[in-house]
This record gives sequence, C-alpha cells and structure tokens, in this order.
Amino acid sequence: MSKSPLEIIRHKEAEVTRRLASERETAVSQIKSAEQQARELVRQAEEEGQREGAAQHQTVLNQAALEAEAILAQAEGRAQALRNVSPVQMETAVTQAMTIITGLRPSEEEAI
Repeated sequence: MSKSPLEIIRHKEAEVTRRLASERETAVSQIKSAEQQARELVRQAEEEGQREGAAQHQTVLNQAALEAEAILAQAEGRAQALRNVSPVQMETAVTQAMTIITGLRPSEEEAI
C-alpha cells in the first residue's frame, strides 16, 4: 500500500525530530563530560598546588580554569552547531519529501 504525501511528510518530520533529539542528547552528554573533566582538572590542580606551594598553586589553578573554559566552550560550540543544523535538516527533509511526492525538483515547482 502506498503512503499518502502527508504520511511521507510526517514520517520524514518524525525522523528529523528523532535525529535532533539524539543530537541534543549527545550535546548534553558532551557538556556534562566537559564539566566533569573541568572538575577533575580543578581537583588535580588543587592537590598539586598544595604540594608545591601557594604561588605555584595559584598558577596551576588559573591554567586549569582556562583549560576548563576551553573544554566548556568547545562543548558549547558543538552543541550550538548541532542546534543550528537541525533547521537545515528539516528544510532539506521537507524538500526531499515534496520532490518524492510531486516528482518535481524545487526549481521546477516554482515554474508551475
């Protein structure tokens, strides 16, 4: 049995929604991992600083904080990139669905 155009579009939308949810979960996981790594870096830096003295302790903490910020910035960048990709994927999926349904490419549809 052939699916109706509406069913095809709904299927494509559901597929894109599932992918977007998966990408969001991945981004959240990456952010949590980055936060854990940052906490671990800070913990390690504190231990080392106590062993080596107050002056060196502060230097290591500053370095760890910068590394933690870089990790968080990278994770946020990845998350933002994933957020930015989803609207494009939805538009592409709808265009592909319409091409399948109508048999026309988007440029041919405009000519009609």
